[in-house]
Amino acid sequence: DPPWPISADGFGDSLQRKYPIRYAGDPGNWKAAAPSPGIIKDEEFDWRELFFNPEEIANDSLSGPFADTDKDGVVNILEYLLGSHPRKFNSRIFESFSRAESADRNGSFNLKFKRLENTLDYKIIIETSTDLENWTSSDEQLNLKEESDNGDGTLTLTYSISGSVDSKKVFFRLRVVELL
Repeated sequence: DPPWPISADGFGDSLQRKYPIRYAGDPGNWKAAAPSPGIIKDEEFDWRELFFNPEEIANDSLSGPFADTDKDGVVNILEYLLGSHPRKFNSRIFESFSRAESADRNGSFNLKFKRLENTLDYKIIIETSTDLENWTSSDEQLNLKEESDNGDGTLTLTYSISGSVDSKKVFFRLRVVELL
């Protein structure tokens, strides 16, 4: 009921704190937003339990980290780590991508996306290419420009390409590596 956000009352959104250090009993300190797994620091936690039932978890071709349940070309674990939904084809991953032209026609690029803050078992690697055949890891070409804590267990990261880019085409891909 008002003044609480109505869309979080059985309509798909969940209540999330806008200001974690402010009084929790004040509706103004809450917002309705897409459900987020937030910060999970339990070694026994299986992220798949957020999206799949026990029978589906037993089927790695459906719920495994490197399966693609919604057939959108993004593996389940990457969707989870980026705050997307592995069962929803149209769930959004990238916040923004921009290119700025300079006077000499060389461009600079920014890539901005959200990811979970606590990703202990997996590492996200950003790679770039100008021909889709030869890939360079982010350590060599991308710089972390900004990292913002969203207050909901996620971070927003902004990367930029160091120096200028001579090519008219630059491709990005995200790879997930499981840390053992």
